Amino acid sequence: MKAAEKGIRKLINFSAGISGICIFLIMLMTVWDIAGRRLFNSSVAGVYELSSLGLVVISFLAMGLPQIEGENVGVTMIYDRLKPKVKAVFDFFISILCIALFSVVFRQTLTFAGRMASSNQITPVLHLPLTPFIYTAAFGIFVLIVAFFWDLIKAVYDFKGDNTNVGIK
Repeated sequence: MKAAEKGIRKLINFSAGISGICIFLIMLMTVWDIAGRRLFNSSVAGVYELSSLGLVVISFLAMGLPQIEGENVGVTMIYDRLKPKVKAVFDFFISILCIALFSVVFRQTLTFAGRMASSNQITPVLHLPLTPFIYTAAFGIFVLIVAFFWDLIKAVYDFKGDNTNVGIK
């Protein structure tokens, strides 16, 4: 179980790390664009496009990290008062629901990426293909589904009362 946890964390941290690098690159690009406008009266071409595509990478690749760390926002006024086994049952069904929902989103994103690839969709200014960014979004959704699967496994162990094998919060 520890090996599975380690592998899942490695995948999610890799995904979030790429997201963090992309944030840094967008910041540098924005600073460069502003400096270019102020100092040289010339901006970087396609900054809006690159920022938009970068935000796709940032948001989708970072989704798994707060899920695996238990840092997503939730209203827990009633949930906190439940017994541990009842919480585990709720967590189990919520995980199943999330896996089902995001599996549909994942499949639709792959279908959309295929349509974009077959029609060679590109951005208007820089003529960048959209397909790699859509596949990146699909990868981020897949990582989130993996995090939900881990939550599902954790809920089963919590229900059994054996959470010594599962180290994730």
